[in-house]
Amino acid sequence: MRDLPKTEKEFIVFMEELDELLRKRNVPVSSRDLVGACEVAKNYQIEIDLMINKNEAIPNNYTGNSFAAHFFNWFENRYGDNMKVDYGPGKAVILIKNDPYKIVFPRIFGPIPIVCDRNIQPYKECQQTIAKVGDPIMPLNVLLFIENLNDGLINALSDKELKEILEFFISSYEAIGLLLELKDVQYIKEARGDLETAVVNIFYQPPQYGLSKWNSLQFIEKMVKAYIGVQKKNNVKTHNLFELFELAYNYGLPKISNDLIKAIQCSPSIRYESRNVKFEEVIASHHASLEICKRLSLEIKKIILRESGYIV
Repeated sequence: MRDLPKTEKEFIVFMEELDELLRKRNVPVSSRDLVGACEVAKNYQIEIDLMINKNEAIPNNYTGNSFAAHFFNWFENRYGDNMKVDYGPGKAVILIKNDPYKIVFPRIFGPIPIVCDRNIQPYKECQQTIAKVGDPIMPLNVLLFIENLNDGLINALSDKELKEILEFFISSYEAIGLLLELKDVQYIKEARGDLETAVVNIFYQPPQYGLSKWNSLQFIEKMVKAYIGVQKKNNVKTHNLFELFELAYNYGLPKISNDLIKAIQCSPSIRYESRNVKFEEVIASHHASLEICKRLSLEIKKIILRESGYIV
């Protein structure tokens, strides 16, 4: 195994060889810096700070934090925007003054406080999603994760509206976060794709409300089938959510409000009838799907934990 580099020339050769190794392993460009850092840390028994400030790279110094900074700078210089990827758990649509806005949820590690503060500038300057032991923690301001939310609108929000935004953000984040925890459960990967598409179709031009509502139905259909699947019971082929839920109730699922299910249930023909689907209807469907998702995910998680012996 090649020694860690001591000069710029050695560093360049080192990085080229590492990159080629990752390429042969089919590691995507967007993940090579993190996968590469883990590879180097494991093979050379060193620590690499994944949150290093890239300005800490010292010319001709390839030790400690300087090496880590050089390491990540190399990938950024090599691949640029191709390194950018959304590692967040998912997206949701929130209504603000009756207009739709997209929340792009961050991936949060550790106990980071969450606030909804119209004075966003201090949070912009110190925005973090990873809490480290001993570090001062700046709360996350949820307004920074809502796309196209300009200062004029932010300043016009009442305290009541800020509170409602915060509550929706937390509730939706819990639902999508639980979904991410269950990513290896049958049907969940496909369900996450349906949720993502439901959001995308609301902002498509022109909006595809019919498709979005259908995506919400497909999302929850797969979630119910995931629940039935972890119970090791037989599923049925149907798009009728009421039939699916009745089957799931027989297998122990706590009752879900019929109003929530009704807000999502629709005919396959709705995919071709976007002009006839009202905006309020598709938002109600999306929000109902998030609420049902949270309840189903909790039940699926309980079953998995019980089978693993963590709960009785």
